[in-house]
Amino acid sequence: MDNKELEVYFSYVTFTGDIPSNIESQVKNTFSRYEVEYLENKSVVIKVPKSEMETLEKFKERVRTLLLEIKKENSVLADKLAHRYGF
Repeated sequence: MDNKELEVYFSYVTFTGDIPSNIESQVKNTFSRYEVEYLENKSVVIKVPKSEMETLEKFKERVRTLLLEIKKENSVLADKLAHRYGF
């Protein structure tokens, strides 16, 4: 798949027209590249490679499946892991 094809990851109207710091950190720490569009109405649009978004979704689904398997044996551990890693 072509890594040049971009997909919207974040699109929001902000108070200042800037990227929220938590979103900026998340994008920088997850994707190999990204593009930002600043619109007149203080909207911010962040686009990332479509192939990386698809890979991220597959990863999240595998982790969810694993957490469900862990939950069958140790629900406390599964819940703590889910909370720790944001699932």
